[in-house]
Amino acid sequence: MNYQEKRAHQRFTTDLVFIYDIVSCLEDTPELHPMGTAAIRDISLGGARIATYQRLPVGVELSVTLVPFSDHTLKIQTVGCVRWSQQLREDSFDSGIQFVSFTGNSQEILRQYIATLAGGQAV
Repeated sequence: MNYQEKRAHQRFTTDLVFIYDIVSCLEDTPELHPMGTAAIRDISLGGARIATYQRLPVGVELSVTLVPFSDHTLKIQTVGCVRWSQQLREDSFDSGIQFVSFTGNSQEILRQYIATLAGGQAV
């Protein structure tokens, strides 16, 4: 079984950009900025692959607010935990985050957003 087959949810490519705050960190990393900007490369109901300008250590928890629709009326608020991170270039990193909790109806808004990415299919 390869890595892709272990995923519980189908991933969809997107170009959302968001600001995150670090909620907790297992490592002592004074060089880690407490907040940053990330771009989502792909997203699912369970998590996302994000691109950042700093390495996010495995185990870091991020507070994330996404504004997925162009009218800016709906927001997705979630906490994500970094499950893996890899350096692509000197100042470019990819990380996988798993969504561990949602605020209010954020999970349903994420489901709606992913349905638009899936061409209206139920997810």
